[in-house]
Amino acid sequence: MKIRFNTILALLFLFFCICSVSACKEDKVDIEGKWERFNDEAAGSILNVKKTGDTYVGTLVHVEGPLFESGFQTGDVKWRNIKAKSENYYIGQDLMKGVDTSGAIKYYRFEDVYFDMVSFDILHVSSFAKGKESFGETQKWKRIQ
Repeated sequence: MKIRFNTILALLFLFFCICSVSACKEDKVDIEGKWERFNDEAAGSILNVKKTGDTYVGTLVHVEGPLFESGFQTGDVKWRNIKAKSENYYIGQDLMKGVDTSGAIKYYRFEDVYFDMVSFDILHVSSFAKGKESFGETQKWKRIQ
């Protein structure tokens, strides 16, 4: 009887370990959702990220501060070609715009960036070439939906 009791205890312990590891794997978070920029001059800008095929696209819903002054508008695709590279880490492209003194769009280009899901509700977006954005080296976004 002792062997059976020890075997049962060992199996229960093994089951507990497997369940614990499985729960850890569920910590992976998805980039899909509505995000609001914070902690820089563009704070308050909002975009919605949706899955399209095997990539994600982020479309601006509301534009504030330097983003507005740089010619960004509601409906612009701010992020595109976003692909998961590893758990909670994505790469993609971020739209950069600039205007001349009359307010006309002077340039319009996408630059490669990486997306780091710091937690379920905090996302950091950084350029591979630091310092290319005129305001804030790392964009910080919080999930609002």
